[in-house]
Parts: sequence; C-alpha cells; structure tokens
Amino acid sequence: YLLKKYGVAPFHNALREWQFDYINQGPDHYGLSLILGGCEVSLWQATAWYGSMGRMLLHQKAFQGQYDPKDWRLPNYLYLAPQTTKPLLQNSPGLVGAGAAWATIQALENLERPDSEGDWEAFNSSHRMAWKTGTSFGFRDAWAVGVDPQYTIGVWVGNADGEGRPGLVGIQAAAPILFAARQLLPASAKGWFEAPLNDLAPALVCQQSGMLARSFCPADSVLLPIRKSGGAVCSLHELMYLDQTGLRVSQQCLEPDEIPQTRAWFILPSLQAYYFRQQHPTYTTLPAWRSDCRPSSEGTPRMQWI
Repeated sequence: YLLKKYGVAPFHNALREWQFDYINQGPDHYGLSLILGGCEVSLWQATAWYGSMGRMLLHQKAFQGQYDPKDWRLPNYLYLAPQTTKPLLQNSPGLVGAGAAWATIQALENLERPDSEGDWEAFNSSHRMAWKTGTSFGFRDAWAVGVDPQYTIGVWVGNADGEGRPGLVGIQAAAPILFAARQLLPASAKGWFEAPLNDLAPALVCQQSGMLARSFCPADSVLLPIRKSGGAVCSLHELMYLDQTGLRVSQQCLEPDEIPQTRAWFILPSLQAYYFRQQHPTYTTLPAWRSDCRPSSEGTPRMQWI
C-alpha cells in the first residue's frame, strides 16, 4: 500500500541511484514486490547502504547540517586513509536526509532481537545496533545487516550452490551470527548517533495510526523529518457520541437536557480489523445506534485496502 502510494517507478529509480545496479529490469517487472525485496541486490550493496546512512549521520555535526555526497559509496576491501582535502558540501541531502536516516536508525534499533539477545538491554556487555534481516525467495539466502557509529556488519548464510533449505530465514540463521560478531568487536568509541535537530521537527502523532494526531487522538510527541512533518492527519479515529447506556447517538436528535459522552473511537476498515483483532483482542467495533436517535444517513461505506 505504501509503495503504491509513493510510486513504483520513483522507488525503482532511487534504488538504482543508490548503486543497486543488479536491478536490471524496469519498474513494471518488479511491481509492488519491490518494497519487500523482490529484486536483485547483493549483500555487499545492502551493507554499503547501511554504512553510508550511518556515515552521513556521524558527519552531520561536523558539517553543520550540510551533506557530503561521497558519504554514500560502496566500501573498499583495503583500508583507505582519511581524506585530507576539505569535502565539497551541499545543502541538499539527495535521496535521504539526515532526519529520515535518523528515524530509520531509531526504528531498526528497536526491533526485537532473537533468542537470548531479546534482553540485551539488561547486560552492560551488549552493544546498541540498528539491524535488519532478509530472506531470499526459496529460502536460498539468509541475510542480516547491522550498523552502529563504529561498525557496519553484513552476514550471509546459505549454500554455495544456491540450493534452498526450508527454515533458512534471516532472523533465525543470520541474526544470531550478526550479534555474536558484534560481541567480538570493541565497544564503539563514538557513543550513539546524535539526533540531527536541524532536519527534525517536533510533532504529535496518533499512538495507534502513526499519523499526525487529531485533537482527540491519544498522542505521542516525536521528532519527524522536516520534509515529512506535514504528513497526513489521522483518518482512523472518529469522535463518537454515546448515551448513558453506551449506544451511539446523533447530536441532532438529543433532548435539550441530555448530555452525551464523547469518545475517540479507533475504526479500521473491515479487512484490516479482521487481522488486527487477532493480535489486539481489546479492539472493539462501534456500538449500535440508539433506535430513536440516529442520523438519517450513516455515511458512505469505508474503503477496504487489499
């Protein structure tokens, strides 16, 4: 749904600009599967992307919010001495701004780690890391990539001849190796990525939809990339009026002395609600209308996402 809204072609072009040059077919060949990894990408390229994102964030303070295009590059097998010439900085971030990169890092750090790593925060010897796993079609490859301010690590598990094996998935096969490898390396001397406040703006977002909060949404205060801080307002909460028995009523037909209760109700389209309810048993559908106090029309049917 998100890729359909954004556009397959623009995303395809962005991947090509990020040097994912194994993607050699047109956008229509991949379609919406592109957002789920339905394209040709090497572990080398994927690891480079995470490393470049971290490198850009580390340079934000030193570059005073400007960007060095050379931060986005493939790694080298051999050690390269730090460049001594002053980089040619630009105000435009290119395809990914610092605020978007920071938000991505925050989201990936909060993923639940596998097995014994699940309680990593309780141990002083653990390391903060933003990470992601992947599994190729036919269980032929299990990947995991992690990044912190000091290191970027990529892990591949699979058969050299490309034969698939059931159960060969990133979270089970590659992620444990990723964290074991990080444990073997020294702690990061650079702390953690600092929030690029020049490219972030405070905003209130709905706790349940993730969209910008309406006045009656349960909300959290977060920092959003400036370019996206004016996003869509929550469309999944509606203010409902209920009588003392909990039935819905319309304001137009209430008695003068009748004061209804108000409640912000989280309403999903029926198809989404079916799956959401399986993991969230507290989700409740709207109560019925009171027979003597309902609007002449209950509005148009909600669209379902398929």
